[in-house]
Amino acid sequence: MVYNSQMGGVFLIGFMGCGKSAVGVGLAERLNTYFYDVDLTIESREGMSIHKIFLTRGEKGFRELERETFSELAGRGAGVFAGGGGLFMDATNRKVIEGRGGLTVFLDVAWDVLARRLQGTKTRQRPLFRDLPQARTLYETRVGTYRQADITVFLSGQESVEEATDRVMDQIREVACAT
Repeated sequence: MVYNSQMGGVFLIGFMGCGKSAVGVGLAERLNTYFYDVDLTIESREGMSIHKIFLTRGEKGFRELERETFSELAGRGAGVFAGGGGLFMDATNRKVIEGRGGLTVFLDVAWDVLARRLQGTKTRQRPLFRDLPQARTLYETRVGTYRQADITVFLSGQESVEEATDRVMDQIREVACAT
């Protein structure tokens, strides 16, 4: 598949631990385009971790930075974009994607797989993670919004990053061929 600047971008969404960043890197390589990780960009610009931003500015302050950074990155043109699990929950961010003509891809990984991946996670790695019961509640409040994505790619958790990327590419091809 040839990716071009007329495409509005591929926006990977899903819960923490679903593989947005890992799949995003491989997907950008295959599409011969840029990969933008919103959280890494924020950390680089602010000179501190997402955890530290949450501590110093709170979730509201982080979401403002996220919204601003995401809007700027999405305005750069074609690419593959990944953000934290809360990025797509923000209506302003969804409007940015829509305005770009972007394609949203929900990496749908079953809760039990996510729980295994998140086990042992520290708050400094994922600021909204406290424990598995709290994370499951957060997951359940978000999954309905994630399902509004243009494409849902079901991942068992047994796939390698390359296999997961193949699955996403297959779904993007199907959508591209249908239009």
